[in-house]
Amino acid sequence: MMSRSVLVLNSGSSSVKFQLIDPDSGASLADGIVERIGEDASAASLTLGEMDLTRGDRVADHEAALRTTFELFDEAGAHLNTVGLVAVGHRVVHGGPDLYRPTLVDDALVSKLDTNGVSTKIDQFALGYVYNLSKRTAVYTTVSRLNNKNGTANSVASGTAQTAAPSGVAGASLKSTGAEFGLRHFF
Repeated sequence: MMSRSVLVLNSGSSSVKFQLIDPDSGASLADGIVERIGEDASAASLTLGEMDLTRGDRVADHEAALRTTFELFDEAGAHLNTVGLVAVGHRVVHGGPDLYRPTLVDDALVSKLDTNGVSTKIDQFALGYVYNLSKRTAVYTTVSRLNNKNGTANSVASGTAQTAAPSGVAGASLKSTGAEFGLRHFF
């Protein structure tokens, strides 16, 4: 169907927004949202070209929201195993009132974040890979590194090793590294 694509996720406390983009042009190929997660009146939608799909089924939690996302892609005829998926990205930091949709991180965006006071003084680098073993089974791995500037104390994930900032040293950094790997099977 598509030669190459990147799936971008933005998982909040009660919603999962998503967008499939062409990594070469930055063009949006599809986008959607699963909202009101955990509520009786959940909603989900996907727009792919001229096709708009919606669902009103209850979505119990974020795992169910991701499954709903994948099912919407399947229903639209764009199974994620057939769209040339080369990467998956996820929102890392909130970009203020102007940056609420999946957005390509480029020099202009970084400049905007640095000049509007939203910058959290954190550098994060992440790398991930998914290898499809079959149509329904894949292995995945990711590694991420945070460098908290000025002693802020954010971490990649709970339970990761951290290097504490030296006591009494102004502007010292707190670093965090995390890795994960696993096997996914879609029933």
